[in-house]
Amino acid sequence: MNTSAYSLPRLRYIILMICLIIVTSCSSPRKLLNSNSGDRIFFGNKGGFTNVSTDFVLFENGSICRLKSDNVIKTGKITRDEVREIETSLEKMNFMSIKTNEPGNMTYYVSVIRGDSQNAVHWSDHDRNPQLRELYVRLMDLVRNK
Repeated sequence: MNTSAYSLPRLRYIILMICLIIVTSCSSPRKLLNSNSGDRIFFGNKGGFTNVSTDFVLFENGSICRLKSDNVIKTGKITRDEVREIETSLEKMNFMSIKTNEPGNMTYYVSVIRGDSQNAVHWSDHDRNPQLRELYVRLMDLVRNK
């Protein structure tokens, strides 16, 4: 076994470099949330007896995070095909042009940020738009299944 004086420091250097590459290549959820690039879909609800809010964000890379106070907690990741399915649903319903702001005792919301444009809709149990309800249920199912 060759144990030269340079092999151990070199091995430590290689391990350190690999660790640095791994750490710097992974995007943290907070960094993704505050980034101006990349599409994001925020969704959740607020209200009821306790007036507690439940907030999530789906990033274009498929990461799903829960927003709780000032914390961004990664809860899972969906496939690229599932992301495309959600994007297709948004396009079919022409989401970016929907203007709904009808809060109630229990208010649900979906907000989409795409590049420089964004749209947010809020509705209650009495809203008559079944497409919004279906989209919301689909997004919440993604959270529950991951």
